[in-house]
Amino acid sequence: MIQSDLFLALGSIAGLFASIMFYCTSSQQRLFTQRLSGSIGVGGGAVLTLCTAICFAHIISLITALFMTVVLLMLWLCFLPVGISLVKSRGEQR
Repeated sequence: MIQSDLFLALGSIAGLFASIMFYCTSSQQRLFTQRLSGSIGVGGGAVLTLCTAICFAHIISLITALFMTVVLLMLWLCFLPVGISLVKSRGEQR
C-alpha cells in the first residue's frame, strides 16, 4: 500500500516537472527570463514523461498508466500557464 502511494506521488511529481520543461521551451513562457533550448526542454520532458509512465505502470496496467500519464500532462499543461500568470504580475520582469 505504501509502495503504491509512493509511486503515485513520484509519477505525479515527474509529470509536473515534465510539464514545466515542456512549458519552458515555449517562446511565450513567463517562468524564466530566457526559454529553454528545444533539445533540452523537450528531451528532458520526454524522459520525465517516460518516468511518469513507468511509475504508474508499477501500480496499474500499462495501458491505463499511459492514459493516466497523458491526462496528467494535459491537465498540468492547461493549468500551468494560468497559475504562473496569476502568481507573476504584468509589471514584473520575466
